[in-house]
Amino acid sequence: MDSNLTDDEILSLFCALYHYWLNSFDYGFLSQKKEIEFKVELRGSRIKSLPKVKNVMRDGDLDNVVYWLFWFLKSKYSYFTDPLRRHKRCSIVMSRLSPKRPNSLALQQSHSDAFVSGHFNKRRLSLTWFDLMPECSWKRVKLNRRIRKSQFIRLALVALVIIVLTAHKLPRTQLQSSRGICSNSSKYKIYVKGKRVCNSERIQSSKYFTYQPPGGGWNNQRIAFENAVIMAKLLNRTLIVHPMAPHQEIVRLKKFYLFDLGHQVYNRVSSKRLLPLSKVIDLSRLSKLLPVKEIFTNHTTFIQDNQHLSWYRVCHNGFQGLWVDSLPSNRNIKAWNALKQRANDMQLHKLKTIPTYRRSCKADMALYSSNANNTPFWGILDELSQRTENIIYFEEGSMFFRQMLFLDKKRTLDAHKWLIKFITFASPIWKRLRNIQSQIGFPFNAMHVRRTDHPTSQHISPDNWLNLLNKRGALNITSKLYVATDEKNLTWFTPFRKAGYDLMFAKDFMEELTPHSNKSNANLLDIIGLTEQLICAHAYHFVGSYYSTFSLYIKRLRKYNSWKGQLLAFPYSPVTWVDIKSQ
Repeated sequence: MDSNLTDDEILSLFCALYHYWLNSFDYGFLSQKKEIEFKVELRGSRIKSLPKVKNVMRDGDLDNVVYWLFWFLKSKYSYFTDPLRRHKRCSIVMSRLSPKRPNSLALQQSHSDAFVSGHFNKRRLSLTWFDLMPECSWKRVKLNRRIRKSQFIRLALVALVIIVLTAHKLPRTQLQSSRGICSNSSKYKIYVKGKRVCNSERIQSSKYFTYQPPGGGWNNQRIAFENAVIMAKLLNRTLIVHPMAPHQEIVRLKKFYLFDLGHQVYNRVSSKRLLPLSKVIDLSRLSKLLPVKEIFTNHTTFIQDNQHLSWYRVCHNGFQGLWVDSLPSNRNIKAWNALKQRANDMQLHKLKTIPTYRRSCKADMALYSSNANNTPFWGILDELSQRTENIIYFEEGSMFFRQMLFLDKKRTLDAHKWLIKFITFASPIWKRLRNIQSQIGFPFNAMHVRRTDHPTSQHISPDNWLNLLNKRGALNITSKLYVATDEKNLTWFTPFRKAGYDLMFAKDFMEELTPHSNKSNANLLDIIGLTEQLICAHAYHFVGSYYSTFSLYIKRLRKYNSWKGQLLAFPYSPVTWVDIKSQ
C-alpha cells in the first residue's frame, strides 16, 4: 500500500475502518448484510483504487481487508489512536460517506442484547482479530461504555470461578483429616453408600451387628460373613466385619495345640497374619446395601476395645436347629408343618452326631437335647428386631451354619439379590482372573481335586474323576483342563494326560497369581485359592470335590452368572423359600 497518502485519504480509510468497529458493537458480530455495508463504505472512500484493497476485496475475504488495513494504520499513522479525536473527525466524514442503517436490521439496546441476539457469522469458526486485540475491539466512545461481548471470555470466567471454589474447598477436607476424625483408622474403617467415611458422631450413634468368626478356612469364614450380611440387612444395623484368617495358619495352630479349639483357633491367629477383609471382598460395593465397619485387629482386641458398649449375645447351634425370617403364629399349623418337613429333609444333626469342633453353644444345645424329636426354630425378626443394645453379637462361631428358611417369598428374592449383586471379590482378584484368562483362552474346562485334608475325597481314584469329565463330554469341547488342587505330587494326574487332557495348574501362572508386592504375604495360598475359584467359575465344564465348601462356592458362582431374578435353592443360596401352599 502506498505510504504517501494525503491526509484526506488517510482519514477516509481510517473512518471506514473505525465505522466497522463501531457497527460490530451496535449489531453484534457482522452478518452478511453488514459485510456488504462495510464494503460499500470502502468503495465510497478515495482509497478504492489502491491495488491491495482491490485484490483483497475481489477475493471477498473481509477479515483480511480489515486486518491488513488496521496494521497499516497502526504502524504508520499512530496519531489516530486518540478515541475522542477520531470520533469527532470521523463523525463529519461518515455523515456523508456511510449509508443509513437498513430497517431490516434490529437495533440492539445494550451489550447483553447484542450478545444474546445471536447475530453471529456462522462461517467464522475461530476468534477474529478484534477478539484478540482488546485495545481496538472493546472500547466504545458512545455513552462512555465499555463493552466486551466474547462468549469465550464469559466461559473462561465461569471456569475460573469453579476452579477457585474447588480450590477453596479442598483445604477443608484436608483439615478434617489432620484434626484426627479418622484417628482410629489403624483399627477400623467405615464404608457408607459406596464410600469410606470419617464421621465420629455416626460411629457412636450406630447400632451394630457382628459375630465371632468360625475356626476354619476361607469358605467357612465366608459362609458366616454372608449369613451376617443377610441378618444385618434385615435388622437395619451396621455390619462389623472381621479380617480373614489364613487357612494354613488355622491348620498349623490345630496341629500345634494337639486338641480341637473350635472357634477359638481363629482368636489365636496373630494380627500380623490376618488379612483385612477388604483385600478379599469389595466392601465399598457392599456398603451400597448397608453400612459396613471393617475391623483390622484380632478378635480379642476388638472385644476389649468395645466393652464400653452394650452387648446382646446370641448363641444357637445351626447344626441342631434352623433360623427363619419370622416365626409363624401358633395357629398357623400349615406353616409349622412346612418348616418341620423341611427340617426333616435336611437331616439336621442330633446332639450325639454333631462333630466335637461344631459343638458350640453347649448350654443352648442341652436345652433342646432333652426332646430329640423337636427341632428348634429361631426367628431373626422375632428375637432380634426389638433389641436396643449397641451390638448384637453371635458368639462361639454360631454364625456358621449352612441354611436359613424364609416364609416370605419377596424377602427370599431380596436376600438372593443381596448376595449376588453386593458380595463380590475385591478388584485385585478380578484383575488376576483377567490376566490368567488371557493366558488360558476360552473355552477351557476346570476341576477341583481336594486330597490332602478332606476325608471324602482322599480315596477317589483318577478314573472316577475321568468318568465325571466324560459324562459331561469335556473333551468334545476342549482338551484344556485347569486343575485346582492341594495335591503336591502332580504325577497323580498322569492318567488325565494319557486321556488327552492338556493340564494347567496354579504353578503355571505364578506371575499372574502373585504380584511382586504380595509374594511374601502369609496369605498367599488363600489369595491363590480365591482366584482359582473364579477361574473354575468361568470354565465351560466344572467337576468338584464332594462336600467341599470350596467346590460348592464355585457352583454357586457359576449359577450366579446366569441368575435372572428367579428363586434359588440350596446349595446355590443359604436362604431358601418355604412354600406353605404346596403343603
